[in-house]
Parts: sequence; structure tokens; C-alpha cells
Amino acid sequence: LNIGGYFNASYQQPESLQEKTTLDELSAFITWSPHQRLRFFAEVEVNEWLSTVGIDTLDNAIRAERLYADLLLTETTTLRLGKFLTPVGRWNVTHAAPLIWTTTRPLVTERRLFTSHASGIMLTQRFVVAERNLNNSFYADDSADLDVLDNELGFENGLGGRIEFEISDHLQLGASFIDFKN
Repeated sequence: LNIGGYFNASYQQPESLQEKTTLDELSAFITWSPHQRLRFFAEVEVNEWLSTVGIDTLDNAIRAERLYADLLLTETTTLRLGKFLTPVGRWNVTHAAPLIWTTTRPLVTERRLFTSHASGIMLTQRFVVAERNLNNSFYADDSADLDVLDNELGFENGLGGRIEFEISDHLQLGASFIDFKN
């Protein structure tokens, strides 16, 4: 059993308005591996709950960001069941503030074209081609029936996939496909 996490705080001083310090995110990661081929993962997060302006209610602040089980079918194939980050592009699967590689996120990630989470099943495979990794993920989502605890507008259902090829140690080429109904 492993427990970890992170927090992210911000400070704003807009012109002619009151300055504000906010605890933007407080996340806990919980991982449990009862068997070498089975792993459970949960990320529970509190968003924008505490600030110098006041304390908000926890009704809309607490959420399960991720909650899934991974079954390692082979050394290169994993089956995931539960709620996970929608694997579209690089920014969506690395959403935690300490893990992103720039000081601010690109504008395209702030105005989402799709929900950041999927609830359902995902198959992930890794192949070695010319001594380079070729990773692919295919998933099916049924959030309307499976994600009853979410407080954000999500998918009703969806299908998608992502493929990524490692061209060199510092360069990958990837493409994503998503078909969904909100």
C-alpha cells in the first residue's frame, strides 16, 4: 500500500481587486498491489476549497479524479477498468501541476473540447519496433452509467484511442482519436 500526493497553491492580485491566495489542489494518491498482476489506484482531490477570501463548502470540491484497477495480462498488455484520464494528447494524461513541463497550461487545455475523464475499460499495449517503443491505447466509455459520483459534465459514452511512436530518446510522434456523446 502506497500513499502519496501533492498540493498546488496560487496567488493573484488583479488590478483594483482584492488579492487572493488559494489552495488550488490537494491530491492524495493511493496505490495497492495485492498481486503482481493486479493494481488498484485512486486519486482523490480537493479543488479550490480554501482561500484567503474564505472557506467554501466541500460539496463540489471533493472528487475522485481517478479510480481504477489495472490487470497486467502480459508484460506488454494491460487492461484497465474504472475512471481514468482520457488519453487524448500529452496534456490530458499529465494533469497534475507538479508534473507538467511549463509554468502554465496551453489555452487549448483550459477550454476543453471533451471531458478530461473516461469511465469504462481501456486496453494498453506496447510493441517494440526497430528497438523503439510503439504504445497504443484503446478505450470505451460509459460515464452516464458508471460515473455516478462525478460533479463535472462528462461523457455520456465514447470510444477512442491513442498511438505513440518513440522516434528517438527525446522525440515521440502521436495521434489520438475520440468519438463521444455528451
